[in-house]
Amino acid sequence: MSLHAELFAQLEQRIDGLIYQSEMDARYRPFSWRVDTELTPEIVLRKLNLSPRIPIHPLDLEAFFKNVVRPPSPCTDTEHTPPVHQSSRTALDAIDIDPDQQVHQGEALVTWLKENLRELQAFQVGQVDTEVVLVGRAAPDRWLGLQIQVVEA
Repeated sequence: MSLHAELFAQLEQRIDGLIYQSEMDARYRPFSWRVDTELTPEIVLRKLNLSPRIPIHPLDLEAFFKNVVRPPSPCTDTEHTPPVHQSSRTALDAIDIDPDQQVHQGEALVTWLKENLRELQAFQVGQVDTEVVLVGRAAPDRWLGLQIQVVEA
């Protein structure tokens, strides 16, 4: 197994069951790209099969990482929350996910990313219903990353 394939398998293990919190809790989607140049916003859009007119902005990595490891916030929007979630402390309770485990797993993911990928970058793609793309170099021509759907009110 190549180093790239081994790192991709490790990344998949690190995100198994992990949820990214926004207005819509979402699972992380791993990807691998072959790019033999520096990664630019234009290349990110092309790899995502998106129009070059889609807005793309760099994100502060540390701010992004803080969101990965923060404890789940209480579910308080009862007007727009399905009944199954209304009796839960958090939306994660309704899908049987341990909030403490999420924090621990998020911290482990951040550590793994910093230790195994070089040139880490984060991008926000789109505006209201956006994708966050976190990507780092795993080999001279290979980039590994995570794609997360994020909805902010």
